[in-house]
Amino acid sequence: MLLLLLSFITGSMKHCPTAIMPFMNALQRRGEKIIQFIPMHMVELLTQLMDCSVVSEMYRKLLKAIVGHFNAFYESKSGSGGAWESLCVIVLMIRIITGQLQLESGLKILDVELPERAGDKPKYTVSYNEHLTTYGEDGKEKSFEDCSNLQQLKEIVTSPPKRPHVSIYYPKHANFSLYDAVVVVFETGHPPRYYGFQMKEGQELPTQTASSEVERSFVLRGLSVERPTCPRSWTDLGTAEIEEFFGVSGKKWTPRQWKELKQEQSESQWAGHEEQKNI
Repeated sequence: MLLLLLSFITGSMKHCPTAIMPFMNALQRRGEKIIQFIPMHMVELLTQLMDCSVVSEMYRKLLKAIVGHFNAFYESKSGSGGAWESLCVIVLMIRIITGQLQLESGLKILDVELPERAGDKPKYTVSYNEHLTTYGEDGKEKSFEDCSNLQQLKEIVTSPPKRPHVSIYYPKHANFSLYDAVVVVFETGHPPRYYGFQMKEGQELPTQTASSEVERSFVLRGLSVERPTCPRSWTDLGTAEIEEFFGVSGKKWTPRQWKELKQEQSESQWAGHEEQKNI
């Protein structure tokens, strides 16, 4: 399962069982044959893995969350930002689960040194929207849905039973300010480290200064620019970094690709209309 998810990022055929190759898109890159996942086929595959008793409970939960975001990606309205957020969370989860935390450019998604993979298994655990208490620091009952900012979320985040651990939080309610997703890294002998992610479907930049309570704040723009101009408090990924972040499969599903596909469809429809007129 881990190697399969890894192939989403790398495109490597050696990570993919031959039985599912017919459901992949194959292409050449630098003289090497690589594969790309097709969303509907990937959802079906992950759903089967999610229901497989051989897969541990932790990974079944994570797969369920990924499949849920694939469904949201499919159902979101164009321009709402929901599809882009879901795609960002999908890739963020896959990178964390498979340990792909650093881009070839040197940029680290999580600026920490987690243990290396041991064969097919990483030496750290991962969770999604878990390890939360129901009471805040003031003693009043609170829930994840009640949190409207990072400070309130920090009040109810609890330490996982095992360390090292990475907790991924995605507040679905729209009133959560500043960040769309928050990642917390629990290392042995260290206080938890927070990382914030803001997702913009277009070229918009954050209007607020990043929180000083996080190690690093990232902005992921669907229509990124080659030379980011975001304020220093944010780490703005350039076009090349965005493509690398989303991996061989994910980079074909970004808003920039949506625009190109829409343009191709419009041109195809126009050509068909002109051909019909000539007939």
